[in-house]
Amino acid sequence: MKKQKRLFLALLILCLAFAFTACGGSDKESEDSGLTNVDVDTSLDGESGTITSDEGSIEYGEDIDWPDDLDLEKPKGTLVGVMKDAESNQYTIAFNEMELDDAKDYIQYLKDEGYVDGMELSDVDMQMYSGTKPSGEFATFIYNSEPKEGSLTYVVKLEEVE
Repeated sequence: MKKQKRLFLALLILCLAFAFTACGGSDKESEDSGLTNVDVDTSLDGESGTITSDEGSIEYGEDIDWPDDLDLEKPKGTLVGVMKDAESNQYTIAFNEMELDDAKDYIQYLKDEGYVDGMELSDVDMQMYSGTKPSGEFATFIYNSEPKEGSLTYVVKLEEVE
């Protein structure tokens, strides 16, 4: 279990680094391409912590609260990671200890909330659903039944790609 948590943390940090340095390219060259105002707070046992910067934050561990400014219900299961991109107000949330029926119920919840015109895949090992609300919010929910874990990606409003 410790190995999984550390692997998850490493992946989250890598994703955050790519999200903050590789996205939103500009024609201008900059001497400073790193994160700014970074604050790292980890527990003594290394099992939980928070990494924040001007660009966003990552929170990991077994006792994570659902983000207050996220306009979706928390899925059943244990939250183990929350990554927020402050600029785009995009969230990626990781969870584990979720049952298959709870995953199916969450997909139905997304449909009932108006997330439509996306994609849905379902088989023995995986459940996946994505959709967009008419107001522009976008959600993708992915669940893997063998380890009973998955992720939810939420974007406050999709911008049109030019």
